[in-house]
Order: sequence, then C-alpha cells, then structure tokens
Amino acid sequence: MEYATTRMVFVEIWPYSSQGWPPKQKKGAEPRWGGRVEDKLFKDDPGVILEAQIADLLLSEAPPALVLVNGRPSVHHFERLHAQALRWRRLEYSSLSDSRKTPWHMEGRAQDVPALGFPQLRKARTHNSAREIQQLVDAGRRFYNAFDA
Repeated sequence: MEYATTRMVFVEIWPYSSQGWPPKQKKGAEPRWGGRVEDKLFKDDPGVILEAQIADLLLSEAPPALVLVNGRPSVHHFERLHAQALRWRRLEYSSLSDSRKTPWHMEGRAQDVPALGFPQLRKARTHNSAREIQQLVDAGRRFYNAFDA
C-alpha cells in the first residue's frame, strides 16, 4: 500500500470505459448524440478534456516509468489521444488455461515512455484465470526489461 500511495499515480484517462455505455436508445427515438459519442465527448465533455490534459502533462513533464492502460475503450481512447506520439503493436497468444481463447495486449511507447494496454481483466473472453493474468504480467515484464536494452 505504501509503495502504491507514494510512488504511483492513477489517472482515469477515459471516464466511460464500460462497453455498455452509452445506454442503448429506443428504436425510433430522436438521436441523443448526433454522431459518434466519442467524437462529441472529445470536443465537449469537460471530464474527457481535463483527463486528456492531465495525461499529456504527465507524459511530457513528469514521465512515468510505465503506463498501463486497462480496458478496451481506454486502449482505444489512449490510441486516439496520443496518435502522433504512440508507437505500439498488438500481441496475441494462446491461453494457458483455455485453448479456445486468444488473450492480447498492446505494447510500445508513448512519448518515449513504455506503455502496455490490455482489455478489462477478469472477464470471460479476456485474461480471466490466474494463469492468463500471469501470462500478461510475464509479457509486460519482458517488454519493460527489454525497453531500453
């Protein structure tokens, strides 16, 4: 606990990370959003705008040792937010727990800071078992250790 509170910063870069958001509209209802929700939020939502500024400030002025992006919507938002300075790739691998699953994560650099992105943990279709989460941890550790090598 002490390490996390004295040496780590947690920033919510996308406040609407639920796959079920926004709520579905009734058929025939007047469109609420007038286009893609994400585009509207990027332009008008004070929370999204402020979080983008905070994330950019942290990456450019106080570079962290590592950025972890949890959740598919957050990964997508992170890609859009840092499109010019983000260089990363998607890695897929066979699950050690379920041969029918193909867990994945993203790894690369954002403004020369190592970054890992992955889908929401502990979901049936993603890294759900302890072995699958350990696969992600091991891959992240290998990536981080080789980052400046």
